[in-house]
Amino acid sequence: MLRRLNGAQFRKFQNGPFTVNLIAAGRLLDKETDFAFGPLARFDHANANIGTFVKMHDHINDEILSYMWKGEMMHDDSTGNMVKISDRKLMMMNAGSGFRHEESVPEKDVEMLQIFIRPEKADLHPKFNFLIDL
Repeated sequence: MLRRLNGAQFRKFQNGPFTVNLIAAGRLLDKETDFAFGPLARFDHANANIGTFVKMHDHINDEILSYMWKGEMMHDDSTGNMVKISDRKLMMMNAGSGFRHEESVPEKDVEMLQIFIRPEKADLHPKFNFLIDL
């Protein structure tokens, strides 16, 4: 049987010009506490206007694929990367044992999808990968 998430099963976070709809696909399975769908932990559909700044924050044992549908976002992290993410550049963050990063929207409004994936094992070495010119 095909099932679909409805709007009441999403969580919405909003802080000024930054809005995220958090989608936990595991809610389709009627689980009580863990809302992941296998290794897919969560899907975040985010919108951010020019001037949005998400301050430096931690991630531990997350793998996060960032796909920019519209706009551009600056990524700055604790390993020294400062990279502009756009519809021509994907980013895969493998947090492993932990890293810090921040995001800002200096020039063009953003619409993006972030997919949170559970790693195969915990506390791996953190790394960033960028796929350019899609």
